[in-house]
Amino acid sequence: MTLYSDLLIAQSVTNYWPLDETSGATAVAAVGGVNLAYSGTVTQNALGAVNTAYRFTGSTASALIGASNASMAFDSTIGLSFSLIIKPNATMSGSGAWGILSRRSNSSANRTFSLFMQGSTGGTINVDVGNTQIRWDTGFVPLINEYYHVAFVWRPSGGEFRFYVNGELYTNSTGRAPESQLANSPFYIAALGAATPSQLFPGVIDEVAVWNNKSLTDAEIRAQYHAAFPITKVFNGTDWKYAERRVL
Repeated sequence: MTLYSDLLIAQSVTNYWPLDETSGATAVAAVGGVNLAYSGTVTQNALGAVNTAYRFTGSTASALIGASNASMAFDSTIGLSFSLIIKPNATMSGSGAWGILSRRSNSSANRTFSLFMQGSTGGTINVDVGNTQIRWDTGFVPLINEYYHVAFVWRPSGGEFRFYVNGELYTNSTGRAPESQLANSPFYIAALGAATPSQLFPGVIDEVAVWNNKSLTDAEIRAQYHAAFPITKVFNGTDWKYAERRVL
């Protein structure tokens, strides 16, 4: 385990994928038991912010998929949070979408939550929460080839959505509340789910974590960021690798 992993476990994460595998055909869940299968071309052992990461092509169904299950449904009266590290490898154009995280079974309904980049809003990160498609545009556009720690939090107290970039609150919106949600659906990384992976994300994804029963605090998210950033490059003899920053 890493410093970052230890921190997430101390924060009572309910589903967590470090994405540190260097071989095999499964992204193993460190917490939660929902292992993910490969679809299309997925590169392991990519440069990551914490140890290694996975790189996705953005084409040919490149994604990770978890089988349909009920374990990741959330209680909207308690809270929902997720965090991860991303690095887009291409500039978005047009009106399509690039899925980052998604738990849904089709594109128009039957959803729990989704995090994605939206072309029609200039490549901003958007969030869908609940089956009624409560969509929120965070206004944040990640730059190409830059690593970001991003996090979303639903706080029932005050009915508030909160979005964080690199440990700090980027934007929030009040007066929102997730309604019904699909209790049993697949989970996707680097795609928006449907019968097959679609609307694919091109780039690196690392350290995917979901809390389906908790609203993370500002301090908890800031601690995650500082456990991994600033990342430094280390030359291993043949290539440059990003190494985790260890806080003593």
